[in-house]
Amino acid sequence: MNWFARRDLEPPDRLEHGVLDDSAPLSGLLRHALIIGGHASSQPLQTWALRELQG
Repeated sequence: MNWFARRDLEPPDRLEHGVLDDSAPLSGLLRHALIIGGHASSQPLQTWALRELQG
């Protein structure tokens, strides 16, 4: 089971598992960080993740 499909974990924990998994695609991790930033109302996190996704 991959890190993102682990529904038994909270989103920040899933992100942590993904960061620690060398096979996890970076774009998926950044999209996940973007979503977490939205839920947390963290404009800096959203801005950073979006900029990283856009290159």
